[in-house]
Amino acid sequence: MCSYDGVNFNVPEPDLPLNPGSVAATELWFPGNQPNQIIGIEQGNIHVYKSPLIVPEGENPANHGITGFSKGKNGNVWIAHYAGVIGFDGERSRHINNSTMHFDGKTRNMHVRSILEDSKGRLWIGNNSIGVQLKEKDTIVDFSAKHGLAKGDVFAYPASPGTLLHVFAIHEDAQGNIWFGDRDTGAWRYDGNSMVNFTVDSTLGIQHIWDIYEDKNGNLLFAMAESSVYRFNGTGIERVF
Repeated sequence: MCSYDGVNFNVPEPDLPLNPGSVAATELWFPGNQPNQIIGIEQGNIHVYKSPLIVPEGENPANHGITGFSKGKNGNVWIAHYAGVIGFDGERSRHINNSTMHFDGKTRNMHVRSILEDSKGRLWIGNNSIGVQLKEKDTIVDFSAKHGLAKGDVFAYPASPGTLLHVFAIHEDAQGNIWFGDRDTGAWRYDGNSMVNFTVDSTLGIQHIWDIYEDKNGNLLFAMAESSVYRFNGTGIERVF
């Protein structure tokens, strides 16, 4: 793991593992070098925690690879992995997976690629098959289906236009809008009432958005699968490089 200060790459040494039960106000999270580790960076210091992710006996660890983190308002950390989501407070963990969702693992299957707890405490779970699931307090709803964006064959490639089924990025902007980056259908913006779809660039071979990031100047940036970066200009999306 390293950081870049604009001139040099720096590789800091991690400190000793922290006692569980006290998750720090960490700025960045990463999977550790070992299967049982997660790593947080707080004010330049690296903290090592024992991972709450346990691979069931007989299952391939690759099917439980970590795909994202999100820090919650109450200090909990949400850990997304292919087979579900774990809420972790440093000591205890709670799980959202096929079993807790009552999915059969075939026609309905958790395959999580993005995660976000927003400023209102809502948990957005982006899947690569069933779209977005939204957890508010103790209720989880199929957000994509609720907005009519879960139609067609979920296994088709590319997915049908006007669908939100393969969500690899989720971001809340400074205005409180929730943005989704889809594998096939570009960017979607939710303002709390309605959804708007933006095609990133019709000349791209695929519209796959890997990540969404808002910089300190308020620029909303989209990292594309075809090694390019785009920016939202207020009405549409334009190429930066």
